[in-house]
Amino acid sequence: MALIDTLQQVWAHPVLKELSLNQIFAFLRLCSLLKNDIQLAQPLAVPITSAPDILPPSVSDFIAESIGIPNECMTNCWRMFKDDAWSMPDSVEMTEQDEQVFRSNGWKCGISNPLIQQILNGMLRVFIQHH
Repeated sequence: MALIDTLQQVWAHPVLKELSLNQIFAFLRLCSLLKNDIQLAQPLAVPITSAPDILPPSVSDFIAESIGIPNECMTNCWRMFKDDAWSMPDSVEMTEQDEQVFRSNGWKCGISNPLIQQILNGMLRVFIQHH
């Protein structure tokens, strides 16, 4: 969806129109960083090539608390932005603010830093190749 179309839909939405651009961009970035966590909670039949219809509660709680979006808005945010978040490159880099958010809110929501997950996955691949 084109940016102007998305913004028009946001401005027309009774709840989402209260979000700042910073909150929207943070939502998109965090959802993109958490694709694996989002996908992990889906039934096996849900394809990984497109955004699932449902955002897992742990991810929803984490993002809502991290960027100051009321939890009641998360379903609407996900519906509005899921395809944009899913199409973002996997190489989205974490900002210092993102890292702080994962440190302060991640563990209590059952979510770890995606960078740590990438490192562990790489170590596991090396281990498997050598054994």
